Formats: sequence, C-alpha cells, structure tokens
Amino acid sequence: MKATLTGLVAVAAVAIGIGAYLLLRADGGSASTRYAGRLDALCLGARRQIEALGQPSSTAVSTLYPGTVRIGRAFLKGARQLQPPPEQAAAAKTFLQQSALYYDGLDYAYQFLTVQKNQVAFVQIVNGAVANLTNAETAAKTLGAKQCTLRPFE
Repeated sequence: MKATLTGLVAVAAVAIGIGAYLLLRADGGSASTRYAGRLDALCLGARRQIEALGQPSSTAVSTLYPGTVRIGRAFLKGARQLQPPPEQAAAAKTFLQQSALYYDGLDYAYQFLTVQKNQVAFVQIVNGAVANLTNAETAAKTLGAKQCTLRPFE
C-alpha cells in the first residue's frame, strides 16, 4: 500500500512539474492571466495529489491529515515562488497566508487528536482551518484562479 501511495505521489509530482513548466513558458496574455494560470496549475496538481490519498469517508485520518498537510505545504512552497503582478499582490498575499493557516490548522488538529485524544477539540480546530480555506478561496476567486476555488472531490 505504501509503495502504491508513493508511486501515485511521484506520478502526480511529475504531472505538476510538466504543467507548471508549460505554463511558465506561456508568453501570451496579461501578467494577471499568466499568474492565475500558473497558480491554477499548482492548485490542480495539489488537489489531484490529495484526492490520490483517498476519499475522506474511507481513508484513515492518519493517512489523510498528514498527507494533506505535506502536499499543501509543498504546494505553498511552489506558489510562493510565483510573482504576482503588482495589482494582485494583496490578493496573492491573502491567498498564501490563508492557505498556510488552513494547512497549519489541519496539522495542529491532527496533532491535538493524536496527543490529547480530544475529538471535540479536533473538530473545532478543523472548523477554524476550514474558515481559513474559505478565505483563501475568496482570494483565489479575486485572482482569477478557478482551480484554487475547488476542493478535493468536487
């Protein structure tokens, strides 16, 4: 199972790399359109990797949460390397900050669940993280990055 999951992640990483490379080579369109396209490619790749972890209803929390956090943080590393045009800098900053808070919240919730064994607090922390995700999606909409407004399995 672990070898299969590792293989899926590797295939997804290659697909992200190819997509990002192709988008980086695109010369047409405005700076805003190019930025949104590059961000979209990263969001799509991260979402596909998260979906490869499995459906939340049938995947162990111990697989889903650490995997999502790992993928999300790798996504953010790539997204931070993109340079938004000046007119989109504030929305891009909001998107990155709120996305980081979402992944940090998931990580914190999982750590709290595994260490404290408190399911009520786990749910409360996850709900707070989802509020950050909603804020990130709003910023992505402003940026024109439609793929970044879609959640896994939508």
